[in-house]
Amino acid sequence: MKQSEDARQHAFAGKMRAALEGRWIVGGTPPYGYNLDPQTKMLVINEEEAQAVRMMYQWLTDGGLSIWQIQKRLNGLDFPTKFARLGKAKRNSGCWWSYSNIYQILTRSAYAGWHEWHGVRIPCPPIVSPDVWAAGQERLARASGLKPKSHGWDALLRGLIHCGVCGRNYRTTRGHEGRFYYVCSSRNPQHSEKPCGAPNLRGIVLDALIWKMLAQHIQNPDLLVKQLPDSQKLEALQRELAFLDEALASAMWEGGWAHLAAIPAQESSHQDRLVKRRKEVLEELSGPLAK
Repeated sequence: MKQSEDARQHAFAGKMRAALEGRWIVGGTPPYGYNLDPQTKMLVINEEEAQAVRMMYQWLTDGGLSIWQIQKRLNGLDFPTKFARLGKAKRNSGCWWSYSNIYQILTRSAYAGWHEWHGVRIPCPPIVSPDVWAAGQERLARASGLKPKSHGWDALLRGLIHCGVCGRNYRTTRGHEGRFYYVCSSRNPQHSEKPCGAPNLRGIVLDALIWKMLAQHIQNPDLLVKQLPDSQKLEALQRELAFLDEALASAMWEGGWAHLAAIPAQESSHQDRLVKRRKEVLEELSGPLAK
């Protein structure tokens, strides 16, 4: 257990050093408009993509276009996305720009020259000036405040469901007799050229099912851990241990762990339950899973 904890701290310290040196440590495909220098591990501007980024900000700040209107223009120009350029375009997507693609570009601070990771500001080569980026955020904030509410229900899973056929988000929509449904975004021409064929999901039925499962796991968190493969169980327990340590450390108790161990067993405080759960997690980590 101590070795895995030391390895975790060592890995985090390595990432922190890299971040302080200005290296891009987020992983995955670099943001649109950038490439990753394989030697320095820093972002460098992809000028061809950067032109599209500047154009989007100009349409937003000077032209007053909404994200939907920018999306329509980009798709009308057949301008390729990052994944299309890399040959990694999702099925049925081609060069199609989605709302979320454009929103991320118009809100990500990297385009103005920095990216934050665990409180560390990682410098990036700016594609637009900080003033232009700030004007874009103000424009989006005003548009968001003026946007009318388009539905009268609270969908539990809004923004959390992804289509098993094409990978797009499921959105909410109202059907007959006021019922609401989760519907694949590919059915919306603003998101896709053609629907993928995934079925609509009845909102009230799916939400009720998820609430029932959540209640079961809240009452007995071991149910969730038992469903995971051993490697994921170990990772889940390690994450839970880190959370418990942080929660107990923030309790600001005097005397440290010696004081925690002296808590009377009959007390059922929040901290007492945290200590008990921490002991259970440590026992599980020292059991068969650690071997």
